[in-house]
Amino acid sequence: MSFLNKICKQFLKGRLKGFVIMQAFLVIPIIAYFIFTYTNDEVNYFYCGLAFINIAIIILLRSIEKFVLKQSGYIADFILFLIPLYMGIDYIINY
Repeated sequence: MSFLNKICKQFLKGRLKGFVIMQAFLVIPIIAYFIFTYTNDEVNYFYCGLAFINIAIIILLRSIEKFVLKQSGYIADFILFLIPLYMGIDYIINY
């Protein structure tokens, strides 16, 4: 078994593959948003808000995954989801 297969199996151990794949796909736009936001002379808060909303969605997916797998801590993750969601909406509306 190759080294990469061992890492993938360890990373996916005890997790739902569909949720992990969705979370990985949401990380790509976050990186693009932050690069686009901070490479200009002025900070573009719209893309920063979109990045925070994507972070909130990733946290929400993790909370749902914990709930489905009957793990503890899904309520704390759900409460933590509200913070970047509020920040993202605030950035988009006010700036």
